[in-house]
Amino acid sequence: MIISPQSLDTNLSQLLAEVKSGSMQLPEFQRDWTWDDNRIRGIIASLSQGYPMGAIMRLQYGNPDIQFKYRTITGVKGVSVKPEHLILDGQQRLTSIYQATSSKEPVSTKTEKGKAIKRYYYLSMEKCLDDDEDRFDAVLSIPEDRKIKENFDRDVKLDLSTREYEYENKLFPVNIVFDSNAVMDWFMGYMTHYGMKPEAMDE
Repeated sequence: MIISPQSLDTNLSQLLAEVKSGSMQLPEFQRDWTWDDNRIRGIIASLSQGYPMGAIMRLQYGNPDIQFKYRTITGVKGVSVKPEHLILDGQQRLTSIYQATSSKEPVSTKTEKGKAIKRYYYLSMEKCLDDDEDRFDAVLSIPEDRKIKENFDRDVKLDLSTREYEYENKLFPVNIVFDSNAVMDWFMGYMTHYGMKPEAMDE
């Protein structure tokens, strides 16, 4: 039986929810993803400006004539259900977005030279609100201990290891962006940090 392809516009938050629940998974033969750190920063910058994530191709699972073994996307935990769809193309893009925006663990990625690293991503609120700033520069890649160090790691240049430090530096953690409760808690904490002064949000 030949199945005609369909083009559907789907909300990104819905796609990520399907990934998290296991409704959308990968064929087992798909290789692990390999997007580097700067490319992840680029897709975050693009999404933060309202641009679409790009196309993915997926196959409805369940056809008795087409049976693939399957596995969850890297970063999805505690899921062991049969998928409704398998991702055939766009795996690297969707995995990068899921790990950066929906996983509480650091993203396993690599430098442009191929060195394995783990990163959390943040948006500079000040730069995002400045039309003269390149949005790519507003996306910060932070090591897994949430500290940027210099002088051979002897000095801490930027510390984001607590919520208070995030508020102080006006840096929003990307990995809570699709969790409405976490976002509300973060901004309430931000307002409390600045003495509940609404004007602090506009600085």
